[in-house]
Amino acid sequence: VRGRVRARVRDGLVGGRQGGADAKVLEGAGGCGPTIGVLGTGIGLIDVLRQFSTVSSVAYGLGTAFVSTIYGLALANLILLPAAHRMRAGVAEAFQIQALIMEGTLCVFDRIHPALVRQRLSCFLLQQQPGVPTPACSPAPFDSLTQVITPVPPPHPHPLDDHPPWH
Repeated sequence: VRGRVRARVRDGLVGGRQGGADAKVLEGAGGCGPTIGVLGTGIGLIDVLRQFSTVSSVAYGLGTAFVSTIYGLALANLILLPAAHRMRAGVAEAFQIQALIMEGTLCVFDRIHPALVRQRLSCFLLQQQPGVPTPACSPAPFDSLTQVITPVPPPHPHPLDDHPPWH
C-alpha cells in the first residue's frame, strides 16, 4: 500500500513539472527579444542609408532603429524573463508543498509518533525561510522522489498497539 501511495503522489509531482517547461519556453523567448530588437535596428539603419539624401528621413530612420532595440530589450527584461521567473518560483513552491504533503501522509501511514512527524515537517518550513538555521532534522526531509523514508519508532509505544510497524 505504501508503494501505491508513493506512486500516486509521485505522479502528481511529475505532472506539476509542466510549469517548468513553460517557463523554459518564456526564457527562450526572452533571449530572442533583444536579438529581434537588434535585427530591427539593422533594418532601420539600412533604411537610413537608402534615404541618406534628406536629413529629416535620416533622423526619423535612426529613431525608429533605436526604438526597435528598446522594444526588444523591454519585451525580454520587463515581460518575458520576469514571467518565467515567477512561473519557476510557483512550480518550485507547489513541488515543495506536494513533497511536504507526501512526507506527512507517509509518516501518518507508517504510524510515526506525532512529535517526530512535527520535527520532519518543520524541516520543510524552515528550508523556505532564508537566513533561518535549519535544525538537525533526523532523518533528512524528503529530497527526491526515489528516497526511501524509514519509519522511526516513537519513544514510547502506544499501549493499545500490539504490533508496532517497526518490529
